[in-house]
Amino acid sequence: MGTINSTIEYFKNISTEHVIAILVALATVIVFLIFSRFISYFILKLVIPKHKQKKIKNTGLYRDLKNVLQLSGIYIGIRILYLTPEQDAFWAQIYKLVLYWGIANIISGAYDIKDEFIEKVTNSKVNYSTRDKFTSEASKKIVRTVCYICAFFLSCKLYDINIEGLATGLGVASAIVALAAQNIVKELMAGFAIFSDKPFIVGDWIEACGVEGTVVFISWRSTKIKTTEDTIVTIDNSTLISSSITNWGKIKKRHFETNLKLALETPESVVDKLVNRINFILKYNKDIIKESISVQLIKIENDGLKIEIYFDTTITDFYQYKAFKNKINLTILNILESQSVQLSYPGQNIYIKTDTQNTQKKLPEVKKIGAKKSAEKKEK
Repeated sequence: MGTINSTIEYFKNISTEHVIAILVALATVIVFLIFSRFISYFILKLVIPKHKQKKIKNTGLYRDLKNVLQLSGIYIGIRILYLTPEQDAFWAQIYKLVLYWGIANIISGAYDIKDEFIEKVTNSKVNYSTRDKFTSEASKKIVRTVCYICAFFLSCKLYDINIEGLATGLGVASAIVALAAQNIVKELMAGFAIFSDKPFIVGDWIEACGVEGTVVFISWRSTKIKTTEDTIVTIDNSTLISSSITNWGKIKKRHFETNLKLALETPESVVDKLVNRINFILKYNKDIIKESISVQLIKIENDGLKIEIYFDTTITDFYQYKAFKNKINLTILNILESQSVQLSYPGQNIYIKTDTQNTQKKLPEVKKIGAKKSAEKKEK
């Protein structure tokens, strides 16, 4: 209050030199108030593309630049006046205090228009995915927080506030808050790991923690997955990052494999014809990688002939792949029907020894449980 009262006394005991100084100071302030708008607009015009320059005056950076320039004009005007050293020091502290926070706002606002600056320099539009947009927003908050923390510490230093004492006084409370926020910090660190390592992005089909589905949202604390049942499952990032994650969204092809087991009675010529027919149909499918096709009779087993079919497809979307598998399976069934080929199924041979008219005459009888009886050959 003493400094303010001394300033009032200064205006009471004013002289001609003081009047001239006041007029010059007012002129300086007016010049800065007028030209601060043009200077701010001109600076931003240099870094923002032409098609976005109409919105310059609506940006926060424009207002922050204008305010800092006007503040500088006011301070210069005050310095022109005949002030005492105490008064000069007082207004210098006020100017520095406001300047620190004004610069913090300018840096934050400059980060907001970094995309416009890149577009201006490279003459190409910057496109972001959903993940990149979220990362950009998160990094903007970090930059802004750091700027304001720096402004706070500079302000404390300006007024000789003992930050160490303040930190000691808040030590106990900070410890309590740290314990309470331990899980939150753990989640945030896990979220940072996800955004830095990028194991998946929004839209990817992943499988993790016993859940399989499409990633619909990623935050610093958790990830939301939409399952095939159209439900949303929220998983903590710390749990997610510590588990094994299978990202089906990163793949460039999918693998298809199935086995056919034909009846043992199937003739060799029919098997060969069937293999060639399936191979031929698959080669003319535009979604199948031709070099990966393999249709082979790989094994002769007790209950049938095993044919293995596998290939790679360029269809990677989960739902499209399911529809594709359905189409391929129906095609194979159609080929089997057209060739009149029957598939085998699990069976068991049972041999029964019977006695007829008290004689030990062995009459082998073959029964195939669950299988179709073969036709008996009649003897002439």
